[in-house]
Amino acid sequence: MAKKEKKTTKKEAKEPTPFELQLEKIKGFVKSIPGTPGVYKMIDINNQIIYIGKAKNLKNRVAQYFQISKGHSIKVKKMVEKVDKVEYIEANTEFEALVLETNLIKEYRPKYNVLMRDDKNYVYIKVSTNEDYPKLSIIRKREKDGALYFGPKTSADACEKLINILRKIFPIRTCSLEMRDGPNDLIQITKKTIPTPCLDFHIKRCAGPCIDEIKKKEYNDMIKQIIKFLKGNVQELFTKLKYDMFNYAEKKEFEKAAKLRDQIKQIEAMFAKQIVSDPEFVNRDVIGIYPDFDKTFINLFQFRDGKLITQENFTFETPQAITSGSDQEQASSIVESFLRSYYSQATDIPSEIFLREPPINSQLWTEWLTDIRHQLNQIYGEDDRKKVHFLSPIKGKKNKILELSEKNAATFARQSRARWMSDAAKTTQACKDLAEELGMTHELKRIECYDISHMGGEHTTASMVVFEKGSANKKLYRHFKIKSLENGEIDDYAAIDEILTRRMQRLSKFASPKTEAYTFKKPVKKDQLSINKSLEDEKILTPNSELPTGFLGIYHTPEDKPVLIGYSYWTQYGENKVQLTNTWIEGEHENRSLRHQAWQKLIEKVPKGTKQLYVVCEKEYKEDYLSFGFTELKKVPSFLEKSKLPAPNSKLIYKIVSKKKKDTSFSQIPDLIIIDGGKGQLGIAHKIIKASGLNISVVGLAKREEEIFLPTNDSELQTTDSEQRFQRVLLPKNSQSLYLVQRIRDESHRFANELRKKLGKKKLTRSEIDDIEGIGLIIKRRLLKEYGSINAIKAAPMKELERTVGSYIAKKLKDKLGNTSK
Repeated sequence: MAKKEKKTTKKEAKEPTPFELQLEKIKGFVKSIPGTPGVYKMIDINNQIIYIGKAKNLKNRVAQYFQISKGHSIKVKKMVEKVDKVEYIEANTEFEALVLETNLIKEYRPKYNVLMRDDKNYVYIKVSTNEDYPKLSIIRKREKDGALYFGPKTSADACEKLINILRKIFPIRTCSLEMRDGPNDLIQITKKTIPTPCLDFHIKRCAGPCIDEIKKKEYNDMIKQIIKFLKGNVQELFTKLKYDMFNYAEKKEFEKAAKLRDQIKQIEAMFAKQIVSDPEFVNRDVIGIYPDFDKTFINLFQFRDGKLITQENFTFETPQAITSGSDQEQASSIVESFLRSYYSQATDIPSEIFLREPPINSQLWTEWLTDIRHQLNQIYGEDDRKKVHFLSPIKGKKNKILELSEKNAATFARQSRARWMSDAAKTTQACKDLAEELGMTHELKRIECYDISHMGGEHTTASMVVFEKGSANKKLYRHFKIKSLENGEIDDYAAIDEILTRRMQRLSKFASPKTEAYTFKKPVKKDQLSINKSLEDEKILTPNSELPTGFLGIYHTPEDKPVLIGYSYWTQYGENKVQLTNTWIEGEHENRSLRHQAWQKLIEKVPKGTKQLYVVCEKEYKEDYLSFGFTELKKVPSFLEKSKLPAPNSKLIYKIVSKKKKDTSFSQIPDLIIIDGGKGQLGIAHKIIKASGLNISVVGLAKREEEIFLPTNDSELQTTDSEQRFQRVLLPKNSQSLYLVQRIRDESHRFANELRKKLGKKKLTRSEIDDIEGIGLIIKRRLLKEYGSINAIKAAPMKELERTVGSYIAKKLKDKLGNTSK
């Protein structure tokens, strides 16, 4: 009957989405677009260009965006929803369309295009060859002023260091003086901004053209050598310098020859540590690409004359709205965006470019790059008509160079990821996105993630990592040693059960739900008499036994009428020792949370000087005491053995430091718990959290496909079908929310392994005598120095051991290790 009520008309059942409505709006216009090459611009309601693309056939390309059956990504749909109109510019050829597209993207920087991030911050090294006495400088924008430019470079600091090195080799000027050739081969200063000669001349950092210490031809020879160096023509530079050096030596101009010798040595020293080189001595660029979520990281190696002269790193924003096609098309669009962004600004394009996957229309791009290369060669006066071509090596040395570039791109991505995590705005937004993707209405201020680590069942440990507002707070990380498993036993389910139980117990202790219905106070007279009689009936109190020092009554307060439903008591021994007893609570009120609350109140009431609290408990309450913070003692303290106060029949003795401060991490309730595991681990975690009474969201993160599983409602959890019990969620492939989840998961792995490795290392350094009471570091060192090994200690005569460590320790050693001495 319920199913019939849900029936609706076909029109109501399939209400058009904003994407579908937009398709209807644009459909008519698309039909009027010509099928010629050109550039199209997608414009929003505010008349802002949000995307620019090129096409061999404008009509077909634009129509792809407005087809329901095309299988668009979420980002494409969002972009299309924002499109108010589409404009286009026709071109004669696809090549013309590419040139036009490049210029328009540089001018408008549309939101949904893949863009080189912060390319306005890239720099060039300028050689002012438009002056009679050129100099080097760092600038951010090229101008058509007749000077030579080298770049773009990603680091102004690195450029500054390079210029300083070049100036040590070639003493060229850096001043702001305006100089030109005057009459009689004398220099004429047209704008004197500083006294001449300056300090650089006196410290031999400038050749002093301003005072005619160097002739124009000699000065310009240095500039030509610098240009060769910046172009990467190192071998040609060496040949020229060596030729000039020998030439000066033959003319017996030894001072000039010595200067050139020193220059050659300094340049050789710069390349002496060159690890990556190419035996073919060719010029090529090697491009390594590493896509990472909504960014793509690119590493560029520039080889000139077989030497790696430059490494640059670039970051591209990749909103994935650039193409509605396959992964190959999306990868190609990223490559195209880099080629367009970088080489349209570059001052040097080699004839070979290494790429793992060239762009789909590689012929068009090689034509475009070759055209720019020939233009640059004309500017630099070089006669090189080689065409640009792409290479994709799959083996050998060339492939290793490409792999190295890709490895550097991945390293750059990791470094950028760390910087991203420190960006408060992005991490906060990632938390909001994650909550939205998981269907959660509350804010994810604190996220905890748990992971299990072991090596073949040895030293099983667990980690709890904490992210607050999307950023790791390492001070709140916690380790767990798994107590419920024997060494060598492998059971991740049991380990998750233990750590989540312990975690929830901590929360029930500090943030117990609904304890407002209970009060804790000293029993009133009539209740105290009732408690005493109960203890006498149980033969816990006898006429000859010591009376407890203090009692705590647990009262239920329905409708402001307190009713005694439980009690606990404690006994003081001396000035600083207190024994607690088991806490009795009526059955319907019995729970671990209330018991912990009672113990906390007892601790607050014991004398301030108390240093140790002890309890002799029944085995069934062992977990209660462990979760509260008590630890098991191997030896019963003498004062408890002599105590006349009867204790329950048990050998479990525990102690806790009184007035222990709250754990700053365990005392905080998380908004989301992530379990590193699949449906099995999640099922256990959900059961434990539900039993605690706390309202905490929990999800499981499976390693395969980065799947997230959410428990469904309670009724569905009773089914045996895992597909009904859990809801599967795949976070968007290039989302900040997935980035955050993976970062949290990676941290939990690292932190869990950290303790496991530490315990494993500790085991390797432990020996049989470490567990013997009374043997510390000093005695261990004495034994090691005297005997050298455990076997030697075993074989040592008793009297000899007694002389070394005393009779008490010697007896313990023989009892523990056995006696093999004759």
